[in-house]
Amino acid sequence: MNGKKTNLFPLLASYVVGYLWVKCMTSGFLPDRRWDIPVFTLLFFLWGSWSLGKKCPASRESWFWMGCTGLISLCIGFERCRASELLAFLALHGFAAYWVVCRAGLLTEAITGPMLPLDAITAGILAPFGGFFLRGKTLSANLRNLLSGVRQGKWRSWVLSAVIFVIALPVLILTASLLGQADAAFDEVWEKLTGWLKWELSVDFTNFLFYLLLSLPVGAYLWGLVGSCLERGEAWFSGNRIRSQAEKLRKVPVIAILVVLGGFLALYLLFFGVQAGHLFGAFYGNVPGSLTAAQYAREGFFQLCAVMAINFGMLAFAARCSQVPLRQHGFLKGFSMVLLIQSLLLAITAAARLWLYITRFGFTSKRLLGAWAVAVLAVGCLLAIADILRPRKVIGKWILFAAGTFSLLCLY
Repeated sequence: MNGKKTNLFPLLASYVVGYLWVKCMTSGFLPDRRWDIPVFTLLFFLWGSWSLGKKCPASRESWFWMGCTGLISLCIGFERCRASELLAFLALHGFAAYWVVCRAGLLTEAITGPMLPLDAITAGILAPFGGFFLRGKTLSANLRNLLSGVRQGKWRSWVLSAVIFVIALPVLILTASLLGQADAAFDEVWEKLTGWLKWELSVDFTNFLFYLLLSLPVGAYLWGLVGSCLERGEAWFSGNRIRSQAEKLRKVPVIAILVVLGGFLALYLLFFGVQAGHLFGAFYGNVPGSLTAAQYAREGFFQLCAVMAINFGMLAFAARCSQVPLRQHGFLKGFSMVLLIQSLLLAITAAARLWLYITRFGFTSKRLLGAWAVAVLAVGCLLAIADILRPRKVIGKWILFAAGTFSLLCLY
């Protein structure tokens, strides 16, 4: 990364973007602070699009991530996000960084899919920190070119004009001050014209320097993210290579996987059998045993969600490590389908407990977040069932569904 091919003006603008981010996160840069984050987000997208330029045409998916980020920024700015709070703030930055990699066309498999963790590492760590010093290298390279041009006489007139202007500026200000002392009306007009340029040296200028120092690593991080994508030209990870290497994991005998899956299926059948009388009773307000409604609803909900996550992990292991591909073995395919159906029942049970909690103790923003989590897990089950019946790229659709619905959740 030598930075010699980088457009200099977007790079210089990164100093402004970094400074505005620091002001946005601290004291704000607009009179009405509700607009700070939305306006900065808009400026970030304009700057990012300008920096990437025609070399990286926007894809349909990049518009999706831009829309999600913009919506979340508006919700944060106008103090919505009552159900998401910190998660929305983290999603805002994560989605924005992911948008850059997506806009640059450097996702591991060109679109969002099972390689999302690697793409997230690229957007948050590899690209920005890999190019953290890229801005300094680019500026030094351009400065050397400028000095070389001056020595060759190419930029002599421009440099001479700048030097003369700097020398003449104090004389200009002195002359205006003398004219102001000579005429009160002119002095008032001059004060209005130049008031926005003046700082109180004891406070404002010191604060400016403080924010400027804080913004330098921020701007370096932002330009590292964009500049790395510009200069690299290819994804950090190869999806084809990863998939070919993953095929070497297919060493687990099918019978071993069937035994493990069978154990889980039997365990869930026992669970459903024990709960047969009140499996969906929470929808009607029925609480089993000596548990209180709060214990039954709150504790059972989180446990069932965790169990569903374990099931997804088991299916991923079976699909990737079985000696025979999952769809090509009848029993393995059948066991997986049953496990997904049982997971869907667990999602419905978790929804019932959440409904009981709401009817007994009222609606809260946290319970809305729980309902979103159940919906995402249930949709994941349905998409996985569809994928087993007929292969299709469902993981990417699931991720986009989760991101899109989370963005809409921030409206609350």
